[in-house]
Amino acid sequence: MGSHTTRDGSPPAHGGPALRVAVALLALAMAAASVLAWQLLSAHPAPARSSLPRSTPPATTLPPQGGRTTSPGAVTTRTAPPTTTTTAGPLRVLEIGDSLGVDLGVAMEHNWPSTKVQLTMAARTDTGLTNAAYFDWPGALPGLLASTHPQVVIVLLGANDLQSMVTGSTVLGDGTPAWNAAYAARVTSIVTASIRAGSKVLWVGEPAMQDPFISAGMARLDGIAQAVVSRHPGDAAYLSSDAALAPDGTFAVDAAGPTGLQLQVRTPDGVHLMPAGADLLAAAVSQALANAWGMVTSQ
Repeated sequence: MGSHTTRDGSPPAHGGPALRVAVALLALAMAAASVLAWQLLSAHPAPARSSLPRSTPPATTLPPQGGRTTSPGAVTTRTAPPTTTTTAGPLRVLEIGDSLGVDLGVAMEHNWPSTKVQLTMAARTDTGLTNAAYFDWPGALPGLLASTHPQVVIVLLGANDLQSMVTGSTVLGDGTPAWNAAYAARVTSIVTASIRAGSKVLWVGEPAMQDPFISAGMARLDGIAQAVVSRHPGDAAYLSSDAALAPDGTFAVDAAGPTGLQLQVRTPDGVHLMPAGADLLAAAVSQALANAWGMVTSQ
């Protein structure tokens, strides 16, 4: 192909001297700017990403609820208001148990004045001594004893315990001799831990139930607990719930109240306690504490 020419016939210019000088100056300016930017970044490095762990939201602590509305499973401590008395102070009581223990604890809180009793209600629904994977009462009790320093521990457990039990790698069938022995050992651990901490123990038996199978099971567990308690005279005592709720030993929806009137003491599920029934049981517990150790829970 032939060479290209301008309109006047001269070769085309691909950049004169002035253009080349301008390009060179622009290149020098860009290089100087890059050096200056590197110096600035070196003198003021970007802040490093924080290596602090993510914060955990604080645990929520619910205030104790008084009266008959205490949340099942919540550990609540009711302390006495400041007084000018020179006595040793209110009786320190720790109460542990299952959902019937919750019923009893609410009634004790309702009926026992705080000037007489400093009550810690630690009962939890759906708990017992057989399923330690769900909740381990022998494991949890030492901490409760250390934090509350009770003079007496009240126990109401058993309603959820008619099930297999795992000890080590062995599964024990409910009601077998090995199961009964393992259950007695767990009852013993509750009683002895409390006594070593300087507390008396009142073990409250489960009441008769509407279902005959469950009721027979409760009688068996109550018998185991009563046998364990009998080995610690002076330090532990046993109270049958039936004395207040089922005097003839069979389940009853109604029972005679303090004035002789019939009161509904059991809920429609045939297991739990109506407020009137819980009040009757709390009164029986109060009398048992007075009989065994002269402990006063009411005016």
